Amino acid sequence: VKVVPWQIRYDYNHSQAELSALVQRQNWLSAGHSARGLYNAELMHRHLIEFDESIGGWTAPNCLAVSRVALELTYFEPTIYLAKELQWARCVAIEVRNHEQKHARVDRDMMEWLSQLMRGELTKWLALRGAREVSDIDAAKARDVQDLERAIARTVQLFVDERNKRQLAIDTPQEYARIEAACPNN
Repeated sequence: VKVVPWQIRYDYNHSQAELSALVQRQNWLSAGHSARGLYNAELMHRHLIEFDESIGGWTAPNCLAVSRVALELTYFEPTIYLAKELQWARCVAIEVRNHEQKHARVDRDMMEWLSQLMRGELTKWLALRGAREVSDIDAAKARDVQDLERAIARTVQLFVDERNKRQLAIDTPQEYARIEAACPNN
C-alpha cells in the first residue's frame, strides 16, 4: 500500500451563494446560513494484482497463486474554496481558511488510518490466496480480481464512514461561533 502525495489547491473564484449550493447542510444550521469556505477532496485508489501460474498438462492440473498486490491511495484535486466576498474581510478570510485547513488535516490523518487498515485487510485477503489448483486459469484470475475489488470497496466504505464522522465533528455550532467571535468587525 502506497500513499501518493497530494497538494491542496486554493480557489477564490466562487461566491458564497455558489459555495452554499455545494455544501452538505447540517441540521443545526439556520436556513439563511451561507458558506464562506468549503473543503473538497475525493479519495482515489488504484490497484494491481499479479499472479504466478502454471499451465497443467494431460495429467497435471493448472496451478494459480497471487504473487503481488499493489495499491495506491491519494486524494483527487483536494481544494479549499474561499468565497470571493472574503477579499474585503481579511480577518474572516484567515479564520475561514484555518477552519477549512482543519478539514484538510483530518484527511491527512485519515489517509494514514486508511493505509494501515488497507494493509491489514490486504494481508488477510492474501492469506486466503495460496497456490491452488484451478480448472480455468483466466476465470480464476477474474474471480480473484473481483474479490480483491470487493475487499477494497468494503475497506473504502469503512474509511468513508469514519472520515465523514471526523469531518462532521469539525463543523459544530461552537466552531462557527468561534469564527464569528474572532472577527466581530467582519
